[in-house]
Amino acid sequence: MAENPCPTYTDGHHMVASLSPRVVDENGTRLSEFDGGGFFRCKGCGEYMVASGSPQLGHYVADYITQHGIISAASQSGIWAVKAYRSAVRYSATTTLPGYKFIGYN
Repeated sequence: MAENPCPTYTDGHHMVASLSPRVVDENGTRLSEFDGGGFFRCKGCGEYMVASGSPQLGHYVADYITQHGIISAASQSGIWAVKAYRSAVRYSATTTLPGYKFIGYN
């Protein structure tokens, strides 16, 4: 669920996928469940999240971390380097999440 409503879109954050992220926890241990997943950013307000699934293609969200659980995120040499709290990983066996619309690729 989105922590905050999107100030641009009234129907939720419009999330577009970028390249597969490299996600590590607060201790620097790689969270391999996100390998091959996506880094998603709202095209309206910039809120971001990572997911191991491909909801933009109609697949499950699967493992995900919303912005609230992300410590830092930066694009480095064409890949998103994300540091997040391991305890913030959630799972959804659905193609959507409340407050988000997965609309495609950046």
